[in-house]
This record gives sequence, C-alpha cells and structure tokens, in this order.
Amino acid sequence: MTVHISVALEEGQLAQLEAIAEARQETAVDVVAEALTRYLDYEMAFRAAVEEGLAAERAGDTTDFADYARDLRRRMAIKIARPAES
Repeated sequence: MTVHISVALEEGQLAQLEAIAEARQETAVDVVAEALTRYLDYEMAFRAAVEEGLAAERAGDTTDFADYARDLRRRMAIKIARPAES
C-alpha cells in the first residue's frame, strides 16, 4: 500500500532537490523516496546497535574506555592507510 505524505520545503531545499533530480534524470519524488529509505535504514541500524550495546551492558559485557579508544585509533589508522576502493 502506498501512502502519500506532504512535506513543506524551504525554497532553497526545493531548488536543491530539483537540481539533484534533474542531474539524475529522475523525478523529485524518486529522489525523496530514496533519501527517506536511506535515512530510515540508517536510523533502524543505529537503533539496533544502541539496543545491542545496552543489552551487552546489562549482561556485564563491557570494555574499558581506554582499551576501546586504543582499538578505535588502531582501526582508524588502518582505514586511513588503506582507503576503501571505489
């Protein structure tokens, strides 16, 4: 089932939306639908990750922040040294 929703846009937002749609040779509706899908996917993944973290904390599965920060710096250094291939 398709549901229609109205969204109020500022003039600048509408201009940007139209420019993107034109460049992609799509309709503004298609661009908005894709953007909304990406946003919803991101939000659901973020919420799932938060819930996973909270469940781990409740179970006592925690990591010392210093250890976490050290591991994060190590992973970021690797990522910077080997950027993702396009």
